[in-house]
Amino acid sequence: MNHHNLKSTDIGERYAGYCVIRNAELKYSQAGKPYLLLELGDCSGRLRGRLWSNAEKVFRSLRRGQIVNVKGRVQSFSTGKEIQLEQIRPLKQGENVALEEIFPVSQKNIPRLKKRFQNHLESLRNKHLIRLLETFFPDEKSWLRYWRTPAGKLWHHNYLYGVLEHVTCLLDLTEVLYKHYPTLDKDLLKSAIILRELGKTELFEKELFIEYSTNGRLIGEAALTFQRVSAVVAEMETFPDELKRTLFHLLVSREQAQNRPEAFPVPMTLEAVALNLLEELDIRLNAIRRIVNNDRQPGSAWTRYNNLLDRFIYVGEQNEHDKRQKKHE
Repeated sequence: MNHHNLKSTDIGERYAGYCVIRNAELKYSQAGKPYLLLELGDCSGRLRGRLWSNAEKVFRSLRRGQIVNVKGRVQSFSTGKEIQLEQIRPLKQGENVALEEIFPVSQKNIPRLKKRFQNHLESLRNKHLIRLLETFFPDEKSWLRYWRTPAGKLWHHNYLYGVLEHVTCLLDLTEVLYKHYPTLDKDLLKSAIILRELGKTELFEKELFIEYSTNGRLIGEAALTFQRVSAVVAEMETFPDELKRTLFHLLVSREQAQNRPEAFPVPMTLEAVALNLLEELDIRLNAIRRIVNNDRQPGSAWTRYNNLLDRFIYVGEQNEHDKRQKKHE
C-alpha cells in the first residue's frame, strides 16, 4: 500500500495517507444517491476523490483546509485519475503531521540557492537600489518570508521556496545574458527581478495549500508590488527620477495577452524585454517539468494533452526518463 505521494499513486494501487481538503461538495447520482466529491492535496499535488458510504454524515464533519487521513484505491474515471475512498477521518488527538507531507516544497538544495541569491545581492553596486532593497529586507526574517513564498498557485513554482528558486534562476540567467549584452543595466535588472516578486507575499494565503488572498484577487500581484515599491521610493528624496521611471516600468510592464491588449504597458526598455523573456522561460520550463513528472500516461512515452500548452509533451522511453530523473534527485 502506498503511504505517500497521492498524485503519483498509479491506477489500481491502494493509497493510505494524510491529505488536506482543498474542496468538498455533496453530490447526488442520477439515482438520487448522495456521494461526497473531494479535491484532496498533499506534497505531490492534487487528486479528486469520491466517497459513497455515509456521504451526508461525513460531509457535515469536514471543512476546507482540514487535514484528514484517507484510505482508498486509485481508479480511472472519465475525468481522469481519481481515488475511490473507503475511509476518511480527521486527525486524532496527539496525531501530528509534518508540514512537508502536506505542503509541497522545492526539491532544490535550499542552502545552495540561498548562497547563490546572496552572491547576486552582494554584486549590486547602485547605492539607491541597495538602499531600496534593504528597506524591504532589513533582516533574515524578512528574507525568509519572501524566499518561502510560492511563486505560483498551479502553473509554476507552486511550492514553498518557489520564489527563491524562481528568482535565483532569473538572477543566474541575467549573468549569462550580460556576457552577450554588456549594455544591460545589471543592477537595475537584478533589483527588478527581486522586487517584482514582492507582491507574491500578499497574493497568496499559505495555510495548508496555496490559494489567492482577498487582496490577491481584488488587486493583483503587479498592483500589490507597485503600491509597496512606489510608497517606499516616494520617501527616498535622493532617488533619481530616471532610475525611478525605468524601475517602475520593469515592475509593471508585461507582454500583452491577446484577450487583454491594454492590461499592462508592453516592455519598452532593454532590461524590461529581458526580464519578461527570462521570466517566461523559467515559468514555462518549470511548468513543463511538472507536467512531465506528473502527467505521463501509463505505458506511454507521452503526457496527457495539456490544454494550456495546447500540445502533448514527449517524455521518452520509460527507462531513459527514469535515468534522467534519478540523476537529478
